[in-house]
Amino acid sequence: MSPTFDVLQKIVAGLKIDLGELFGSTPKANAGGRRALTRKDAGQRHAYRGYQMELLATDLAHKAMLPFRIRITAHSLDAFDDWGRHEGEEFLYVLNGSVCLYSELYAPTYLETGDSLYFDSRTGHAAISTSDEDAEVLWMATSVIGDNAEHTAPTAAQAATRPQRQKTKPSA
Repeated sequence: MSPTFDVLQKIVAGLKIDLGELFGSTPKANAGGRRALTRKDAGQRHAYRGYQMELLATDLAHKAMLPFRIRITAHSLDAFDDWGRHEGEEFLYVLNGSVCLYSELYAPTYLETGDSLYFDSRTGHAAISTSDEDAEVLWMATSVIGDNAEHTAPTAAQAATRPQRQKTKPSA
């Protein structure tokens, strides 16, 4: 079992380290003119539930955003036992395939190659591939850094709530 993204955020905030350090990279000190290059397939790998994640820009410490290239292997909400939920905001851009983002607050959102979505990370969410093949996305999440981190623990009711399944796509 792998930790959720929100658990990883809490660990790095508590330890006051960068997310990449959990995966063995040593980020460079913060300096002006920052940049980070990640060559194809050279990011830090992490598998979790229905996602094969590649964390990008791991050589840069204290980033305001966390970029991932993710292969969504889940084709059903059965891959998830709860919602993803954490502090911050997220941006999702579909590189290949089609995706459905399920959310606590909104009807399922269907995205095709080239579509994007920006949303509040505190809203429970889960994404599945609706393609025959796994979908590939660029997923950006804002980072929670050090003492400025605000964490809100989910209520018992939220923790017990599974994503709601909808069998059919909403009509256009």
